[in-house]
Amino acid sequence: MWKSRILQSTIKMLIKLSNYDIIWNLSVDNNHCIDSKLRRQLFNNIKFKMSWFMINSERDGQLLVVDNFIHRLDRIRGSNHYYKCIDNCGGRAIYRENSNNAIMSKTHGHPSHGIQLAERGFRNKLKVRLF
Repeated sequence: MWKSRILQSTIKMLIKLSNYDIIWNLSVDNNHCIDSKLRRQLFNNIKFKMSWFMINSERDGQLLVVDNFIHRLDRIRGSNHYYKCIDNCGGRAIYRENSNNAIMSKTHGHPSHGIQLAERGFRNKLKVRLF
């Protein structure tokens, strides 16, 4: 009982702070504690944003990086571009041209590619200096 009160007060505070970009994920376990009015208000007010950018691959393609996970283009359907993780895990991402944003559709089962991104950045700086 006290956990649901704390959770609801936290959500009310998040709704007040919803002017900022807040990433908020509700787990299935906690979802039953929140009344439907609060849940609706939370999801309408909070903007879900993930950090993403495009990088060039070594084979002249584009790679999508979402929250430090690297994805390779799988297919294009309309204005949606579907990407797969480079580690062949279950991780997937969708880039939408219309709204110019990227989302993760499936989660990854491994640590992020932060070290690989740093190595790629270092190699690109070396290439620029050499040429």
